[in-house]
Amino acid sequence: MDEDFEFVSFERQESIEPDESISQISATIIESDISILNANSSTVWLHFIKTPMGTQCTICHQLYKPTSGVSTLRSHLRKHQLENIYFRAMLSYFCPRYKIPNRHEVKDMTIEIFNTRHAKISTDLASIPGKIALTADMWTSTINREAFLGITIHYIDFSWNLCNFLLDIIPFKISHTGVNIANTIIDILQEHNLLEKTLAIITDNASVMIVCGREIAKQIENDLSQLTFAHYRCAAHIMNIIKKSDSLRQYCITNGVTYLKPILDVKTRWNSTYYMLERFITLESVLFLLAKEYKSIQEIYPNENELKIIKDMIIILEPFERATKHLSASSYPTLADVRFIFEGIQVYLNNLIGQNEFTQSEFASLIHQKIEEY
Repeated sequence: MDEDFEFVSFERQESIEPDESISQISATIIESDISILNANSSTVWLHFIKTPMGTQCTICHQLYKPTSGVSTLRSHLRKHQLENIYFRAMLSYFCPRYKIPNRHEVKDMTIEIFNTRHAKISTDLASIPGKIALTADMWTSTINREAFLGITIHYIDFSWNLCNFLLDIIPFKISHTGVNIANTIIDILQEHNLLEKTLAIITDNASVMIVCGREIAKQIENDLSQLTFAHYRCAAHIMNIIKKSDSLRQYCITNGVTYLKPILDVKTRWNSTYYMLERFITLESVLFLLAKEYKSIQEIYPNENELKIIKDMIIILEPFERATKHLSASSYPTLADVRFIFEGIQVYLNNLIGQNEFTQSEFASLIHQKIEEY
């Protein structure tokens, strides 16, 4: 191995025995190097020296500012991880025939894989038969506080399957304005020739995202004369805002309604759809008043027909919630009840199917057929 990439000088390196563990090797080195650290408590100073010009890496001689912190220096050392003689010794011990690539080879392989995948994605995107929709979100890493913009694409393929995947995730180092976010998204769409196919974008309710949606719509309208593009704000995000809002609590107190937090549907949680809809109807009167005050809530608030559908869905789901609770019990046997419960639900659904004013007869029929299959 090239001496430029040694973490520790060979002059004080002891031979590594085949039966010696990595922890034993590290312990020996730490004991021999502890005197070098002196007042510097971090082990990164084993690989950096302070010079009049700044802090210099002893491996690759890269120079950092004198004010550079330990976290920056440690991040730099990760680039040399594959060149660490003890890491290489560990891999050689477990698989002697494995040729360990150096960091330059790893970089080349990573770039090659990226270019191959990027070309395949471009080919796949070109074959999308219809329109696409996007979801976009800005988030900040809790580790280094760097911001990223994630863009997910949604579309229907030739087999009528709903597909989605992460189109891009972009480090966002410029100002987080709606215009900058919109321009970044448009650049990605143009790179993949998707601008003409884009039908809609969904974001959270942050003010910069609202501006972003407006800017994208404006550019698509100007460049393509396309008036069908729409920006939608995430309904689940609005519900979470309501959950955290004191306005709902205040409206409940004013109208003499017991305050209850809204419930969101969770795919993996049994009966959560029923609980969500039931809680909505319980809070219907105060949510209606809240929608009158907040335009963002009013835009997604169900109309009269949709409210009737919600109430009919509750009627269908209620016996399933009760049956689930009964059959999930552990303090009494339930096996003998299974057949009676399923037959009772089928009779219940049959009665609903025959009602003219019931809006969910088709859904009730599909559930009845599913029970028959089991």
